[in-house]
Amino acid sequence: MPEERADSSEPRALTLRHRLFADNYLLHGNASEAARGAGYARRNAPKQGSELLKREDVLAYLAHRRHELMLEFGLSREEVVRELRAVAHSNLAHYQLTDPGKLTLSKDAPKDAMRAVRRFKNKVRRSEQTNADGSVTVDSTIETEIAFCRSFLATKFGSF
Repeated sequence: MPEERADSSEPRALTLRHRLFADNYLLHGNASEAARGAGYARRNAPKQGSELLKREDVLAYLAHRRHELMLEFGLSREEVVRELRAVAHSNLAHYQLTDPGKLTLSKDAPKDAMRAVRRFKNKVRRSEQTNADGSVTVDSTIETEIAFCRSFLATKFGSF
């Protein structure tokens, strides 16, 4: 049986496998996937994950870690999930360029879709051509670059 920790603000110590389960659960919020990530058999993972989420020591550890993460990053799990959803569900069809080269959301875009844009850059290229009659024609082309956070997250945390 795990011993009590000296600091009463921290939950009772978990077995390594229970801690792996809880940390995996905090990562993606799926008990079956967390159980598989902790090394439980694929066929038993749904049942094992469900049972682990009923254990007081596991629940106390989850609450403690959520609180630590919120203090460390200033965001709740729900806020993090909301931001990740905005990035994960971003779609080029959610954006449109206006005539002066401004990036705006299309009418069907989710309201927080702009959060998925990491970088937006316009570059104006001008070219001049002298015509046979001596007049000059000036053409302007706007090159647009849009970088989404998805590629940044994939680089930092692995592809998803």
